[in-house]
Amino acid sequence: MRSTLLALAFRSALTIALSALATAQTTFSEVHPIFVNRCGQCHAVVGFGGFDIGNPNISAAYFDSQQASYWAPGQTKGFAAYQRILNGSMPPNGGCTGNPALDVGLPLCLSAAEQSLIGQWIADGQLGPLSSAGVNPEFDVRVMVQTGAAIAFINEVGLDDGGTVVLRGADGQGSGLFRASTAGQLERVTPPTSAVFEGLAVQAGLPSVALTRRRAGTNFTLESWPVAGGAGRVLASAPGEFDALSSVFDVASDGRIAFWAQVGSTQRLMVGYAPPFAVAYSSPSGSASMQAPALASDGRVVFRDNAGALLRADPASGALTLLAANAPGLALSPFPPQVAHNGEWALFGAERGFGPGVLAWSSAAQPGNLLHVAGERLEGVDPGAALTLRDVRSVADGTDKLTARAVYATTVGGLTGFYASSQRLRRDGDGTPYASGGALRKVIGIGDTLGSSVIAALSVQARFNDAGALVCTVALAGGPLAVLRATPRGGPNGPVQRVKLSVKRVRGPNGAFAPTWSEQRLRRALAAVNTLFQRENLSGLQFELAAPLLDLPDPGSALGTGSWFDVDPLQLGALENAAQAAPLQTGWATDAVNVYLVNSLGGLAGSSAFPPGHPCAGAVDELLMLAPPSLAPAASLDAFARTLAQQLANYFGVAATFASTCTGPDAFAACAFPFSTANGVVPGDGLRDTPFDPDANGAGDLLALDAFYAACPDARVLVRRNLTAAYPGELLRARLSAGQVRRMRAAASAERAHVIAP
Repeated sequence: MRSTLLALAFRSALTIALSALATAQTTFSEVHPIFVNRCGQCHAVVGFGGFDIGNPNISAAYFDSQQASYWAPGQTKGFAAYQRILNGSMPPNGGCTGNPALDVGLPLCLSAAEQSLIGQWIADGQLGPLSSAGVNPEFDVRVMVQTGAAIAFINEVGLDDGGTVVLRGADGQGSGLFRASTAGQLERVTPPTSAVFEGLAVQAGLPSVALTRRRAGTNFTLESWPVAGGAGRVLASAPGEFDALSSVFDVASDGRIAFWAQVGSTQRLMVGYAPPFAVAYSSPSGSASMQAPALASDGRVVFRDNAGALLRADPASGALTLLAANAPGLALSPFPPQVAHNGEWALFGAERGFGPGVLAWSSAAQPGNLLHVAGERLEGVDPGAALTLRDVRSVADGTDKLTARAVYATTVGGLTGFYASSQRLRRDGDGTPYASGGALRKVIGIGDTLGSSVIAALSVQARFNDAGALVCTVALAGGPLAVLRATPRGGPNGPVQRVKLSVKRVRGPNGAFAPTWSEQRLRRALAAVNTLFQRENLSGLQFELAAPLLDLPDPGSALGTGSWFDVDPLQLGALENAAQAAPLQTGWATDAVNVYLVNSLGGLAGSSAFPPGHPCAGAVDELLMLAPPSLAPAASLDAFARTLAQQLANYFGVAATFASTCTGPDAFAACAFPFSTANGVVPGDGLRDTPFDPDANGAGDLLALDAFYAACPDARVLVRRNLTAAYPGELLRARLSAGQVRRMRAAASAERAHVIAP
């Protein structure tokens, strides 16, 4: 709460003054061309010292400029680069003295204007590139290959788990497969030939292989080539053991392959490591789609038939399972499906009336129950944009754990941008599957800049590898095609942001604090909270103590506010005003989340503070108070950690999923999806990807929950497990939805930016 109009007026005046000053500040966008021109020869891609300040990718260059310097301890590499320019040691071998007047005529040396601009950038705080540069700075985007003298055409791209780009194209010697290493060096995988290569699949694992079909006249061979280099091998041929071979295929992480072939009038889906291959599925010609299959490491393969139905075949047992089919209210996407490496999950694009999305089928799900994974206009994309699913990648990292990544392209009058979403699929303790994860984020789009180049058009080529990196093909202004690799910095939802906490234990009349509040218990609870919020880097937030735990004598008498030990919840607004006015007596911090551990809070476990302007915002927008849990000691730690996590979620703008005076009406159909009413009003917390909790008062009425979701058990699980629901449960089994993650990250960069560590 802001206590006086005078403070508001002062803040407004200061903001105007700072804004005027900021317009004159130098950003990295202005100095980046100098670094590209003067330093790019040695510091462009995987440069000397691992320092790429001359990288044409402005976000990658700025990222490297902010790394710690060993040459100038305590400073950034950008600062050290400027100092070495001034002393003449950089650029090397140019004869530079660092004095522009003496260096006139030396082509490698910086001019006085260039030195002055970099010096101003340093003095202004080494500000990052302008946001209008376009490319999301949360991704390291690099131009790996560009058409020109080295390669004339680029037809198809893939990416192995080591970050090596594999592409199908042609140079002056003919068509074939090529690889571009992480350093951007382009080399042939297949030797020069006049034959035509068609199709590409890159192994999800290391060491990786690439599959392709070679066509020479009327002869076809399916071939496997080691990406790192070496001789390829022929896996199948037509004519020969098969009459025809399709150019769509897949390779699993263990090297097993799946491909379509034809014998007579029969289409066969073949699976195995080498000849002879097992027949996973056989059908009369025309009854299968011949679309790229999705292969699990256990040999089970997911594919579509010509009606668009999604099937899973097990060549070992001969079993054929129907996973999903076109029906009223469900239209399956034409894009190929994906399957987890363990074969237990299948992912595919579909439309249920809410825009294109990604759905998941689990072997543990009830028949007909499909889990929402991403899309369906739930992730905050412009509602006028249509999302077209371009690729889905599923990554298994345990028996029942899976990361599903999806690439989307906006299509407003054409292909305009690529978006990515990373979700986590799990099974609950009783085996019920559920999804949780991060929001949809833009990676690149038309008009974005990469150094001095501008993205003019996007190809439909876009693929993930299992490590979360994206490879895609774009057209740059002026005509050349380029292959870009985008790697998320810090995790699938971007860099982790460190949130500072200032925690105070309030001492009572006898000088003691509540027994629950030991420092060990606090640190254990904080570790549990961080485990939740950092799980798969979903929220991107990490909470840490900004200073040692402060023991605070009750300041109530001195401030005339009433007790801070046994707190009256109706006085929280007055306590926050008093704390801001008397920071020394209350331990108040202006750059951290203020948490007070008290003895009682009028029967509440904790008090909430929402960002200013939030529908639930009230008299308090900064102050958090927690009271000891009224549980047995064995359960109290988890209860304390859960309450702390819930209050921190509130602080970053995430409300409870049950109805309240600030979160809207509860007229809602239980199994409708997205979770909103017919008139567009979103019940509960105002997010469409969190099922509404019918518990009206937050007491956790399981009977009401079971009755409300009797026909929709998967939604019931989503309600029970959400962090902000009314039902108690283990914190480590709680989760956040993509919308909740997006809302927290938005608050961290806006209303709550003052508590984020630099």
